[in-house]
Amino acid sequence: MKIAKILYTSVLSLAAIGGIQAQSEKVYHTFTSTRLINSHSTETVKEGYLDIRITHRFGDIMKDWKPENSWGNLFGLEDAADIAVGFEYGIKNNLMAGISRTKGGADMRQLMHGFLKYRPLTQTVDNKIPLSLTVVGNASWATMKRTDFDPYNPVLSSFKTCETCKGVFANRWRYALEVHFARKFSERISIQISPMMIWRNLVKIGESNALFTANAGARIKLSKGAALMLDANLPMSKTYWGASRRYQIPIGIGMEFETAGHSFQVNLTNSRGIVGTDYISDTSSNWTKGEFRLGFTISRLVKIKKTVLEN
Repeated sequence: MKIAKILYTSVLSLAAIGGIQAQSEKVYHTFTSTRLINSHSTETVKEGYLDIRITHRFGDIMKDWKPENSWGNLFGLEDAADIAVGFEYGIKNNLMAGISRTKGGADMRQLMHGFLKYRPLTQTVDNKIPLSLTVVGNASWATMKRTDFDPYNPVLSSFKTCETCKGVFANRWRYALEVHFARKFSERISIQISPMMIWRNLVKIGESNALFTANAGARIKLSKGAALMLDANLPMSKTYWGASRRYQIPIGIGMEFETAGHSFQVNLTNSRGIVGTDYISDTSSNWTKGEFRLGFTISRLVKIKKTVLEN
């Protein structure tokens, strides 16, 4: 009787533990990749893995919708608006770091980037935690040489600065703080909302150093290995909404394909830049004028070390 009672109690205990674990079960693969199209997603690289990423943005497909503006560069395929090569490592399952180099899609060129990404909350199946939360801190450094001002070739020199601050190292830096909230509503639909702040040490006259934006993105699964991706960033600044509006809202739409070990995305976006400190503050291409471009991202995961669970 005692043995039967012990077995009965053990079964109940295991059932209770299993019930608690089921209640706390995390929701995985809200998004396939650590990015949407332009923006970060709430996903992080698994501990011990290295994500090697190559991203490319081509030129305008058909500027002003004139065929003669597309044939000269084969619908933008002969131009490179921006190129990025990056390496991102999973320190823990919810903590990663990355470095990358981009050509730069606007005045600031030859950019080095570094970021830390931390996910303190992950959505659970029982909805006790209804959302996943990820915080990203990014710093960008323009390594290009400063040249004399040339209105026909706007590079770093196009930023009008005082005589005493020319060549100051700090002027080459930009920073971004991103907070991403995402929810996987079903196996097919995931949605993300992200408030962001960009700080630029050096800006054009009339612009603010700080730029606040709100990003919205979604992933709609179409089949086992393919999904539709949507990404839009809404800046909250007079520079964007005032009478002298110079910039456009970065909007992207794309298809994502997942295979074992790597993912591939092809997209259309009016953003020339790839990293937030670049594309959020400097997108001037207009979708309605045909100033959008083809882009793609290749992501390859490589296992670097065994995790605790594997040892």
